[in-house]
Amino acid sequence: MVTEIKTQFKFPSEEFFRALVKVTNEALSDKSLGFAVLKMGFEVIGLDFVKRYVINFDGYEVNYEGETDDFDILQTEAYVTGQLSVYLDMFKNIQENSKATGPNTFNALTMAGFPLNIQGKDQVATDKVFRFAETIQQFLDSAAFLGEIIS
Repeated sequence: MVTEIKTQFKFPSEEFFRALVKVTNEALSDKSLGFAVLKMGFEVIGLDFVKRYVINFDGYEVNYEGETDDFDILQTEAYVTGQLSVYLDMFKNIQENSKATGPNTFNALTMAGFPLNIQGKDQVATDKVFRFAETIQQFLDSAAFLGEIIS
């Protein structure tokens, strides 16, 4: 059983990603989270900042690896990059519908390389992101259990 976290979360922040990992692991503790092996970054570009966070999809578990200035330091295979507003719209949609819908799904936002773009060390790494897109979506959909997300 997942305990909803009723508080405000500033996005992007380490607090947000730690809470998202926690609720994902609780919500999907029955192994309903798809199997994935991928160390992935999330890059959020604001008007006056760039923030980077690393998530490790390790089998049926998700781990928060930390905030970084350089994805290579934490040996990230691939990362998704995009504007703060795109991420906020996606999370608003998730919270309104308990999951992302239509044009706000991870797949829809990344498929054309815009508005979110996948970057990787090589083609195999970027392919893994698309291969595990459903698991990544389940992770992002766990934001439905969080309180209000603010910027």
